[in-house]
Amino acid sequence: LKKLSKASKDNEANIEELTESLVRAKRVLSVQRQGRSRSEHNLKTSTETIASLHQQIEKLEAQAAAARDEKLKANKKVRRLSSMLQSTNDNKLNEAAVKSAEESRTAEEMQQRIDVQDKTIAGLASQNSKLRSELARAKMAIKDADKEGDC
Repeated sequence: LKKLSKASKDNEANIEELTESLVRAKRVLSVQRQGRSRSEHNLKTSTETIASLHQQIEKLEAQAAAARDEKLKANKKVRRLSSMLQSTNDNKLNEAAVKSAEESRTAEEMQQRIDVQDKTIAGLASQNSKLRSELARAKMAIKDADKEGDC
């Protein structure tokens, strides 16, 4: 009877130990599931952010290209106006004097436009660079999230 009582107590102790082990295992599993869920959510968010940044970069590159084209057109017009000023002949000196004042104003306006476009291009290039660096950081965050998810 003592042996059975002792064996029963041993069995109960084993059962309690196994029950506690089962509870711990369930907790660990739950924490792992939560971690995986967070990692998947972070990955999805980062992927959406990257897609958005790609779109912004494309828009900025298109704007920069348009600004460059406009700058080239303005430069061509300035050159054409300058060559027109230089090609006026001596017979039209009086007429050329009046015309040159108007064209110089136009040339000044064009130069101002060129200066504004240069600033716009520089700003767009800077913003493009910033977005590229944000994209690189986001990619690194995804890699880090993947590594954490794997561990």
